[in-house]
Amino acid sequence: MAALVIAMAAGLGACSLPTPGCDLTIGAIGDVTAVEVGDTLPADALILALPQDIDPFGGAAATRPEEGPSIDIRLRPEAAQRLAIHTAGHIGEGLVLAIGGTVVAVPMILSTIDGGSIRISGPGNDPEWLARFEGCVPAVLIPPG
Repeated sequence: MAALVIAMAAGLGACSLPTPGCDLTIGAIGDVTAVEVGDTLPADALILALPQDIDPFGGAAATRPEEGPSIDIRLRPEAAQRLAIHTAGHIGEGLVLAIGGTVVAVPMILSTIDGGSIRISGPGNDPEWLARFEGCVPAVLIPPG
């Protein structure tokens, strides 16, 4: 997914604007093999963050040659605390990210996620992976020149 880039009048610095329409839910599941991308968010998933818990200025999308595509999401403080507490006790289990109720990623918890910043990495061979997160990262305004 490419960030929205808008040219601004000279003399203004770059800034970020939240993009509307991110209906992202982050839940916890025990077994990452029980859910696949495209499935409906499981009814028994423990919900850790709802759309209102996502910081609209805290996201970014990138494709790095050495790492592949990734999406960075930042949570508001209460959701960040829920995520930290949960991930501390559930290393090796899964998270489920759903947009509009449809699963878009099923990452495994590799370590405690402190601070509310999450980086989800996608497969290097899936050019559409970042597009799943359309609307979940801020638009970037860059002045000309």
